[in-house]
Amino acid sequence: MPLASARAPQLDLFVSNSSAYQAALARYEALRPVLKGERSLRQQSDHTGINYWRLWRDVRRFQREGLLGLLDQRTLPHPRGKSPIEALLPNAIQQQIIRLAIAHPFTFRELAQIVRDCYHVPVDYRGIRRVLESHHLSRDTLQLHYGPACAFKQKPTVLIFC
Repeated sequence: MPLASARAPQLDLFVSNSSAYQAALARYEALRPVLKGERSLRQQSDHTGINYWRLWRDVRRFQREGLLGLLDQRTLPHPRGKSPIEALLPNAIQQQIIRLAIAHPFTFRELAQIVRDCYHVPVDYRGIRRVLESHHLSRDTLQLHYGPACAFKQKPTVLIFC
């Protein structure tokens, strides 16, 4: 076995869907004369009938990612369900969210803004809600903690140092 072929990743090992594999190979075959310098993009577009901009985009993807860049990502299987919140937010940040939620009557959106500003983590109010729900802290539980008079309406002015 030649050494060069042993280093090259095989596309069929990465793709379990044979139709996506065949489509990627067909896109590569349409690009091959352009990559070898035999034809320009315009000539290849006229020869094959494929849109010029699609060929240009495929050349760019091939140069960046190789054969895997030519795969149509929409046809690949998508993992079902939500990713665990631990993968999105580290445990230390989750603990800070819980402390803030218990100490002050912030809304989920306000907590998300605090996390984005302090930790530079892209999270929205749904992520904050998932963190609190995973620790069995619902909005009703937090309202009971603050008392019925508070009810998330009056917020004290709090300076948070990151």
